[in-house]
Amino acid sequence: MLACMLDSGMQTLDLSFATGSSSAASMLADNDGGLAGIHVGYNWQRDNWVFGIEGDIDWSGMNEGPVEVSTDSFKGDVDFLASLRGRLGVTVMGDGNTLAYATAGVAYVDSEQILHNGSAQEVISHDWGGVIGAGIEHKFTPGISARLETLFYFFGDEDWICQTSCPGDSGADIGDLNMNVFTVRVGVSAHF
Repeated sequence: MLACMLDSGMQTLDLSFATGSSSAASMLADNDGGLAGIHVGYNWQRDNWVFGIEGDIDWSGMNEGPVEVSTDSFKGDVDFLASLRGRLGVTVMGDGNTLAYATAGVAYVDSEQILHNGSAQEVISHDWGGVIGAGIEHKFTPGISARLETLFYFFGDEDWICQTSCPGDSGADIGDLNMNVFTVRVGVSAHF
């Protein structure tokens, strides 16, 4: 199965400081933007059950301009998302051409977050994480199907380590950045 996907995504970034400026502790950044990508996969069917594996990549337009609080600021972007997921579904309705499914696996993100705390700057890049989701897919012909699915990517906390001019000692962990991405995807697949 080979598919083209058009997606809409929202990135949630939650920045909290362990020490230092309390103003920066309130920095939350939500940004949204379009995504476009492809996926490939393989499915096995037994009775009404469908088992599959899929890999995908999405190019992202999610960018967050500077969010400023007092002397602190934050900006970030997501350049692309990728995942490798298992899929388990069951055919619904009488014709057997509509599939409801759940999916989960590992995810990768190419992103960059730039944090300023006064005169200090730190760049944080998340990379590996996980993804879960669900969707529905309908086969219009033996070779063509369309799907609607949601995916939730989670990349955990990344430490912000003080480099220079930070509150506290150089090398100290002064904060954490948590990043999640939620997407709604519509796609058309060709089955071979």
